[in-house]
Amino acid sequence: MSHRELMSVTNKIVNKIVNKIVNKIVSKIVNKIVDKLVNKIVDKIVEDYMKANKPQKNI
Repeated sequence: MSHRELMSVTNKIVNKIVNKIVNKIVSKIVNKIVDKLVNKIVDKIVEDYMKANKPQKNI
């Protein structure tokens, strides 16, 4: 194997590793953002539902 081939193989391996790391980081960030958004949406829906369907005990 020539030096050039070795470098090419090394670059491919490094690129794959870097891509995997970047993908994992991005997916974790995206998951956190999505989780926060979903939680906010769910909280809002629950809040609106509770307001709309308040038990009329205060009368």
